[in-house]
Amino acid sequence: MLTKDDSPVTPEIKSLVEKFIARVSPKYPAMISAMLYGPYAKGDEKSAEPLQLALLLNSPKGALFEVTSAEFNFVAHEFALDFHVQVKPTPIWMEEWETPTKYAQPDLITEINNNGVSFAVPKHATFAAPEQIDVQ
Repeated sequence: MLTKDDSPVTPEIKSLVEKFIARVSPKYPAMISAMLYGPYAKGDEKSAEPLQLALLLNSPKGALFEVTSAEFNFVAHEFALDFHVQVKPTPIWMEEWETPTKYAQPDLITEINNNGVSFAVPKHATFAAPEQIDVQ
């Protein structure tokens, strides 16, 4: 997998991906990585497809799949209204990333791993509950 700095992704697409990550990551502290895949990851800036982003989550999948997918799609819809760019966010949990056969489309994980472009996700501060704060 390439990093954004050694990939053929155009500066404009890099900027859009980083803006999307900045918008979605504060809401999902379990998001540890974002990977652009598809035509834009290969430098095709004229593609008519949406920006395809795999969002790697380090949390149990459980019943959160439908809620998380819907929330990512809602953020993508808002993003499209603001920036006039379609984004297709695809949540992938670590258990699926590490064992692709647990994912509905294991070939997609292989494709992302082979040809995707990794983007850093900012770490967001977590705050202790008031009863955990040591006041002296």
